[in-house]
Amino acid sequence: MNQEEQNRMDRQRDQMMAQREERRQRRIEARKRQQRQSLMLVAAFLVILVILLIILFKGCGKKNDEKTANESSVTQNAEETQPVEESGSAAPAEESSVETSTEESSEESSEESSVEESSEESSDEDIGAKVTWDLSTLDNTEYNFGYSRDNRDENNVPTDWQWYENQWGEFNVDWIQDTDQNIIYLTMDEGFPNEYTTTILDILEEKDVKATFFLTKMFLDGGEQSFAQIQRMLDLGCVLGNHTCTHPAMPELSIDEQTEEIMGVHNVIKEKFDYDLRLFRFPEGKYSAQSLGLVDNLGYKTCFWSYAYNDYSSEQPPVQESYEAAVNALHPGAIYLLHANSSTNTAFLADWIDAARAAGFEFGVYPLKAN
Repeated sequence: MNQEEQNRMDRQRDQMMAQREERRQRRIEARKRQQRQSLMLVAAFLVILVILLIILFKGCGKKNDEKTANESSVTQNAEETQPVEESGSAAPAEESSVETSTEESSEESSEESSVEESSEESSDEDIGAKVTWDLSTLDNTEYNFGYSRDNRDENNVPTDWQWYENQWGEFNVDWIQDTDQNIIYLTMDEGFPNEYTTTILDILEEKDVKATFFLTKMFLDGGEQSFAQIQRMLDLGCVLGNHTCTHPAMPELSIDEQTEEIMGVHNVIKEKFDYDLRLFRFPEGKYSAQSLGLVDNLGYKTCFWSYAYNDYSSEQPPVQESYEAAVNALHPGAIYLLHANSSTNTAFLADWIDAARAAGFEFGVYPLKAN
């Protein structure tokens, strides 16, 4: 990488960090405004409560005065006096009830105040709260996702993911899974109907591996064949994801067009299988802050990857070379991206699964919950 490219990347990184900080400050200010409004509502409620209690106490005082006057004028026998005593004893009980209510209200008010104070103190850290993004304020500069082959730690984990997380992690994105666990997550992109998906499913069933399949509308257009394969994916415990209708570069489309690309697949899967897609993968790894925000707004988690290679080419790479590369890249928390239309992947898949397990790794079911 020459100096000019490095400077350009540095400028982009600085710009994104500034934009991220600006968005963070806007969210903090919005939360503080909401908290101030909540405090004002609590204060107004307490004022009204105090006024009601004063009125209630005054009413009780008047009743006590009347009862005292009645007691002074009573000259009848004890049977006639007894109801007055009962009535007189009711006043302290009523006052006690009011006092108890007042104490409870005071405790509730104290708890509410404590919660508000705690919320105020933690607002800067509450970045994980669900955010609805104002897409008009987000940058639509297109970026291409990818890792440097050289930037890896002692466990073979690509360290570039931390830079991506710092830039765009707030948009509910997975770049890699838990790097403290020797668990691999196999994901397969399904671009269009092909002859290998059934064989791949046979291998997954034999090896008891639950992959995640990212589906396009082009694959769904395979009709009954594709629907039968999808049903088998579900029967095997696999996870389904969304890979758009036509596999476009999302930042090059309008917001409405991007929404149609996502919901077109979402609605078909919901109608045919009563299954809610929750994972999204950007075609060609091309994304922008605005596109990430849209995906998050639609209730999806973006799933990138920590290993991929040129398996989508019409001229398929050599099987043994590709197998060795996939084995050598094993690392904790890995998200493997393979394409289901690859004869090479189909050829080495079973052996690669065995090699990964022999190296101490297991295959996980991709988690759908937000981080």
